[in-house]
Amino acid sequence: MMSRILSSPWTGRLSRWMGYPTFYFLAMLVFVRCTFPYDRLGERAITTLNAAEAKKTGRRVEVDSVRGNWIFGLGFRGVRVVSPGAKGEDGKAGPERVVQWDYARASVAPLRLLFGTLRVAFAGGAGDGTVDGVFWSSKTERRVGVELEQFALQDIPLLADTIGVPLLGTATGKADLVFAEQRLSLAEGTIELVMEDVTLGDGKAKIRNFVALPPVRAGQLTLVAEVTEGRVKLTKLEAKGPDLEFSVRGQIRLRDAFDKSLADLTLEYKFAEQYKTKNEMTKGLFGDKASKITGLLDLDPKIQRAKTADGGYAWRVSGSMGHLSFQAAPSGAAGAASRSRRAPGSKGDDSEDEE
Repeated sequence: MMSRILSSPWTGRLSRWMGYPTFYFLAMLVFVRCTFPYDRLGERAITTLNAAEAKKTGRRVEVDSVRGNWIFGLGFRGVRVVSPGAKGEDGKAGPERVVQWDYARASVAPLRLLFGTLRVAFAGGAGDGTVDGVFWSSKTERRVGVELEQFALQDIPLLADTIGVPLLGTATGKADLVFAEQRLSLAEGTIELVMEDVTLGDGKAKIRNFVALPPVRAGQLTLVAEVTEGRVKLTKLEAKGPDLEFSVRGQIRLRDAFDKSLADLTLEYKFAEQYKTKNEMTKGLFGDKASKITGLLDLDPKIQRAKTADGGYAWRVSGSMGHLSFQAAPSGAAGAASRSRRAPGSKGDDSEDEE
């Protein structure tokens, strides 16, 4: 039966009718791929992005080369995100911070555009780390899905700019978010990240322009957050390392302009005794029980009020994300006694450097 169908004259005619359009369509795709000016399109995209970022953050993107990614995408090699340096006490900007990726690429699904939606698949890599994701946008909502695999923390521009000092370690996890009406304030979704071998600082960069502490080993940091109707609830954000233990609990109420989002968080942290006595600098900051010298940090009344009975610190972090306020939490100072009487197994001491 099959042999008769294949030997039928109608089969031959149909194959010719289907073969010619298919051949010309494939030839057109090859022609487009070989002749399309991907380099000029990439340069235009970078120029447009830099013009927008210059007004908002002063950040700029530099690339070594641009080429096509399949048919409807762009690929970049040698990507550098350059951020302006933090201003010192003299008001002068410090050295620029550079985050470098080996490659980045993005491609558009053209058929989606016919139905009024935009779908962009993107990927990037730096060293052994990779990031993959999808951005989807329509008139009614936006969606973002991102997966990280052994991605170096220092290669994430937002983290590097926010912390302001070297942050070492690797991150693995994912985030899935949906923005109804394309608004950040209506976000829904989940965020799950595990960061390994987290180290804060390099012994040279000053933390919050205060002092250059020796590197602080925070070990494994776990972040689990649920986003409901624009409210980010930190289900788990904690770390327990050789030098530092800390935890953050609370929530962030998102606004369409992220720097206007409102935080209501409690930050608790504690430095290990071995770190406090690591060298003369740390002894001067935290004090030395052996010599009964009071540390410089404890001379600050605000920090002293945040100190807990077990030697940690507790802070209430509130206000807009663009201008956070740190105040001694009720569990600090006078409230430390009640905190020390919590049931065994409860976690109430952790760390952050907030001077």
